[in-house]
Amino acid sequence: MFAVQYGASVIANINKKVSKRVDWINSTRFSMNGLSADQMNLSMRKRVIVKVWKFLQLRCDTRLTYDPRRSYDLGFSQEILFGIFYESCRSRQ
Repeated sequence: MFAVQYGASVIANINKKVSKRVDWINSTRFSMNGLSADQMNLSMRKRVIVKVWKFLQLRCDTRLTYDPRRSYDLGFSQEILFGIFYESCRSRQ
């Protein structure tokens, strides 16, 4: 005996430099393998980064999640961070 499995998944990643000092990062993932609330999963993250100085940044981060393994409620959080961020981006040779 065998079982047929089906489903659909959408993944979208957008990293856009809006201006010299503003970056927009969007990461969305939606998957489903049925039409009930138990068979869907959603994760969305949107971040706007404003670079004030070289290491000083203002970040606005919004998250929206739905995971029926944890809860049937839609999770939502917003954060505003202002601080010193160091990002290492060395190229490999």
